[in-house]
Amino acid sequence: MGRFELAATALWALLAAGCRAGDGDAGAISAVPDSGVVTVDGTALPYRTEGAGRPCLVFGSPVYYPRTFSAEFKTRFRCTHLTQRGFVASAPAPAGGYTVAVTVADLEAARLQLGLERFVLIGHSMHGTMALAYALAHPERVEAVIAIGSPPGLDRTVGPAGSRYWDEAASPGRKAAAAQRLAALSADSLARLDPGAAIVATYLANAARYWADSSYDAGWLWAGMEPNAQLIAQVMSGNYRLPAAGPERAPPALVVLGRWDFVVPPGVWDCAPAPFANLTRVVFDHSGHTPQLEEPERFQRVVSEWLDRVAPLAAK
Repeated sequence: MGRFELAATALWALLAAGCRAGDGDAGAISAVPDSGVVTVDGTALPYRTEGAGRPCLVFGSPVYYPRTFSAEFKTRFRCTHLTQRGFVASAPAPAGGYTVAVTVADLEAARLQLGLERFVLIGHSMHGTMALAYALAHPERVEAVIAIGSPPGLDRTVGPAGSRYWDEAASPGRKAAAAQRLAALSADSLARLDPGAAIVATYLANAARYWADSSYDAGWLWAGMEPNAQLIAQVMSGNYRLPAAGPERAPPALVVLGRWDFVVPPGVWDCAPAPFANLTRVVFDHSGHTPQLEEPERFQRVVSEWLDRVAPLAAK
């Protein structure tokens, strides 16, 4: 536990590390290429668009997140995967610190450059909390918002909640698997890594806290990723929580949680404020922190049925 606590900010802050309209949709401008960068506050944020169908914007990483969504999902959604600046290793800290308010401003600036008008907004882990915040700030742009494995705030309450859930619900075998992998991650070995690589190594060593399969090796998801440890620590250093009430026209929100997520436990929303008048929570019984990858068929079905109900596409 000592080693886990030593890296707690990076661990659950990462929680995980990066959609545009098809022909005839109002969600995109055809002149925008399918990949490139947008420049926000002097920082180049890479993006990549893939898939076909309903326009959506996935906030986080165009490297990590396309790997987590199924081929079937990509036949139904035209997704623009946008980098969060905490995954640009060279990005400097913004004046005043890297707050959630800054990420909301980043999203809006990028949206303008990408030519997106109305879209489904998706975020995973801390990016889901940021997506919820953007949806409250710009409800006119978001048809619906989906937060996957996301807490209701980026503050110091989620870490203890995950630790309590671990103590109460993790099996002896899961705890033993965690201890074995953490034993191989010495403080000396972490010290020899640059801060971003240390974040990834710590994440991988804590597989039992993130995945339903406690032995899962998520290294392939992180290949090519360069976390910015300074910015990730900054965004997690405040006391940000969603407001108790959102705008009158807040878009519908879906929060997807995993039964075996010991970082953002399934009960973390039980006493949270409800700024979305139309908010649906779904717990996936065979998933940890990444249900879209762990239960892809159910995820596709839940998202499609929910969108058909709360934000149906207009008939053409």
